[in-house]
Amino acid sequence: VGEAIRGHRAEVIVATKVCEPVGPGPNQRGLSRRFILEQVESSLRRLGTEYIDVYYAHHPDARTPIDESLRAFDDLVRQGKVRYVGISNFAGWQIVEALWRAERGGLTDPVVMQANYNLLSRACELEQLPALAAFDLAAYAFAPLAGGVLTGKYQPGGPPPPGSRGEFWAEREQNPKRPSSVPVRTARFVAGAAALAAWARSRGNTASQVALAWLLGNPLLTGVISGASSLAQLEDSVRAVEITLDGAERDEVAALVSAGERQA
Repeated sequence: VGEAIRGHRAEVIVATKVCEPVGPGPNQRGLSRRFILEQVESSLRRLGTEYIDVYYAHHPDARTPIDESLRAFDDLVRQGKVRYVGISNFAGWQIVEALWRAERGGLTDPVVMQANYNLLSRACELEQLPALAAFDLAAYAFAPLAGGVLTGKYQPGGPPPPGSRGEFWAEREQNPKRPSSVPVRTARFVAGAAALAAWARSRGNTASQVALAWLLGNPLLTGVISGASSLAQLEDSVRAVEITLDGAERDEVAALVSAGERQA
């Protein structure tokens, strides 16, 4: 990434996260002040930049008081190393707590959150999205294609395509030391995605485009974070912005995916 943005820094928004383990030790993970300050320096060095536009808390850290984390983020903003603070995977009450403690302490407020959101995973509609809207935080969906399942490339009862995440899940399922719960759900996920793909084809679209358009049609959502492993995939996803689903179509798509899951 650092090489790609060199010479174009002012033209791009750079976001990264902190919390995930970088080693086996207890101080090599989480949202402690020490780890946040260490990791921002590492990120700045790897990216070859003097500042990060949005620095996310990847997920809550039960071992660290949120006040400590917020103070560390606030210091980074004041130092000019971070422009905005974000959160990810926070529950509704944790969003409110972070905002309340930031206000009480005179600290920098989080302004954006990433949530796992797609046609196969809609739990964030219950509390997270309404909370973000109520407090005027931007909301972005990660895994909008459910790890590739909603592209329609997986076939019910068939083997996963070579090099796909499904192949990785299958390998993990064979390793008792690293079990994965994903393959257990894959059968019903694939069935729901197959129903989506058939509906999309009837309109001259791809499953990916419809899945992304469905998300973008939610007024509580600011945008989606969609990955791609090829230029063709990126071009396909970008065309989702050309699709507008009305209320009836949104309901129909959601019902098709849900029915496909139940029948698996």
